[in-house]
Amino acid sequence: TCESILLALGGHGFHLTAEQFGQGFSKLVKFIKDNYPEKRILTATFIPIRKKDDHACLSEYNAIIKANNLQIKAVAKEFDLPVIDLYDKLLSREDLSELSHIDGVHLNDKGYRFLAECVADYLWDNE
Repeated sequence: TCESILLALGGHGFHLTAEQFGQGFSKLVKFIKDNYPEKRILTATFIPIRKKDDHACLSEYNAIIKANNLQIKAVAKEFDLPVIDLYDKLLSREDLSELSHIDGVHLNDKGYRFLAECVADYLWDNE
């Protein structure tokens, strides 16, 4: 089997414009492709975050996350890479608030288990 590299970045890039984020992400993908040509690269979108004081509502930062996710998808298309859309998979869950810590940003064990299952399902279906 081919070894894979999953690009699922932890930071949301709030300090960058979407274009700056996209340029940096493109450089990262190119570096990996140039230096590890035998590796399969998978990409994943950023996850949604909720308001700290109202877990039923998404944070205003999701506009930035969505813009950066569009950049991830554009770079993936440019380099012909698959995208695992973790943002949409999490939003489709009715129990989203039960998958993250009280800060609304970081996932708890149940949330990380769900993400791991999403990635495993993708790998299982595409091996």
